[in-house]
Amino acid sequence: MERGILLGMLALYGVEDLRKKTISARYLPLFAIAGMGLHLFLQNLSVVSILLGMAVGLAMMGLSVFTRGSIGMGDGMLLVVSGVFLGGAANVELLFTGLFYAAVFSLGILVFGKRKKYREIPFIPFLFLGYMTMVLTELLAGR
Repeated sequence: MERGILLGMLALYGVEDLRKKTISARYLPLFAIAGMGLHLFLQNLSVVSILLGMAVGLAMMGLSVFTRGSIGMGDGMLLVVSGVFLGGAANVELLFTGLFYAAVFSLGILVFGKRKKYREIPFIPFLFLGYMTMVLTELLAGR
């Protein structure tokens, strides 16, 4: 159930990020409440793990301020909520898997694309792809 909710959130915001290059925080609190509610009943993660997961997103929000918006604040807010679902270690895994896919895509643009100058790319679709990779890896491993 957690996987489905998180996948739905990443898909919803991934499409919005692709279309608008920004996201609306309107539904993020609802997803956060759903994640906390699930953990109250399922008790899959400790409070410390959830807080560490949220810290990953808070760090990204800090980087957004530090880079004056080069990194989107919405990306950080979304990672705060994904941290509620995943906890610390898995949210770091999600971030780095998304960064890997974004780097491969960016390298492809530089090598094969027509544009050589700085270009913004939406990050949340890469987080979606990263989470899909994590889920498929878990399923193949039989977890």
